Amino acid sequence: MNANIKPTFVSILVTSLLLNISGCEKHDTSNTNTNTNTNTNSNSAVFTIDAVADNQLARTINIAFAEDELLKGLNIKILAKNNNVSLIGIVKDKVQHDQAILLASGIRGIGLIDDQISIGAK
Repeated sequence: MNANIKPTFVSILVTSLLLNISGCEKHDTSNTNTNTNTNTNSNSAVFTIDAVADNQLARTINIAFAEDELLKGLNIKILAKNNNVSLIGIVKDKVQHDQAILLASGIRGIGLIDDQISIGAK
């Protein structure tokens, strides 16, 4: 049984090494044609990073609202795009409204705030 295992192991090892070497060669030859591919991948990566940053920004504001005594439990929708944020919802009074704007504006990385918070009974 050991005699069968050794040739199989050696065969797998050699195949793996050949695949790695051929993969490296393919990667090296693709570097000669990087202008189009790099730009496409770069734009895609930037879009992904922006989307992640926007999601993180919205999540950070949500957490700040959930931890604030005046805003805890309120249904304020937060939409983020390109570091700009829209706050949408209804609050009880001006104190809650101002607190929401104050907390959101204090978050690092935030751009403009689109204030769509209405004051009224809910």
